[in-house]
Amino acid sequence: MENNVQKDYNAAFESLVKDKNDIVGHIAYCLYKHDKREHILRLKSNGKNTKAEITRVCEMLNSQGQIETYKKIANEC
Repeated sequence: MENNVQKDYNAAFESLVKDKNDIVGHIAYCLYKHDKREHILRLKSNGKNTKAEITRVCEMLNSQGQIETYKKIANEC
């Protein structure tokens, strides 16, 4: 696969979970998925669930600062 080929998925899992034994990472990923679902449901209820808006939400939730927040919250569980 070429390096310039765009992935067909969101890389949040790879950003949060090191390996299958990374329980804290898996909890952080669950927090991410919960937030993503809530944001998308809110977009849908407002009639703004376009691909562009969903992409914007994913980018926001997958930002370095937000990833660190998910990890911190998961680590405190």
